[in-house]
Amino acid sequence: MNGEIKLIVKCLKKILNKKLIHNNRTEEISKEEIFTQYINIINSKSGSQKAVLAKNLITIIVEYLNYYELIQTIEGNNKSLKNCQIEQIYGILSNKMCLNPIINVVENKKDIDINDIPILIDPWNKDRVINNILFFIDENTIFDWKNSNGNIQNYYIKPMNIIICRGGNHSQFAAKIKKQGITTITEIRDFSNIYQKIHFNGKNYIDNNGEIITIEYNKDEIFFYSGLIFELGRYLL
Repeated sequence: MNGEIKLIVKCLKKILNKKLIHNNRTEEISKEEIFTQYINIINSKSGSQKAVLAKNLITIIVEYLNYYELIQTIEGNNKSLKNCQIEQIYGILSNKMCLNPIINVVENKKDIDINDIPILIDPWNKDRVINNILFFIDENTIFDWKNSNGNIQNYYIKPMNIIICRGGNHSQFAAKIKKQGITTITEIRDFSNIYQKIHFNGKNYIDNNGEIITIEYNKDEIFFYSGLIFELGRYLL
């Protein structure tokens, strides 16, 4: 297990640095190479280990994206990724393949521990981030979606096993930092049907005819991570 963790850490370091050190030389590493390393890590395992590893890698990536977004918001340098666009990209892919995702509005909402499912969050307002952290840092103040006046909008995305937050970003992010809170799912969106027609190669989404599926997005990072999470989700089908 220690060797597996070292491989994950090594891969993540390369994602963060975008560089490869070899024989005292620094070389740029492409997104395709980073993507391939992720897939190779998973394919080096067997059976159910692949799904377990893919699920945990998705969790790590979601946490990275959340904290990256937070740092950009606090620093105010307009480099935020807009994490919720990942679900929008999947929606565009579905439309292009003429396959609508299966969408179910959850009528009987259930309590979910804030730590049970990775939640992709957009903490876009610096003041609200800070105020929510200070509010929920009190050990007696626990985030509970039922006290949010209907502000919580969480879409559970299948098969990737992630939640896309479309409402309640700041309070849920504070709860994630505290690692304590109760949230819920308001909609389930299943994109499993597009896997039979699309794959991601580390650079582009490709259809079964080998053609690039054109999606115009000005955030290369979020486009890359949408594809990486998409392909990791393939192991969870």
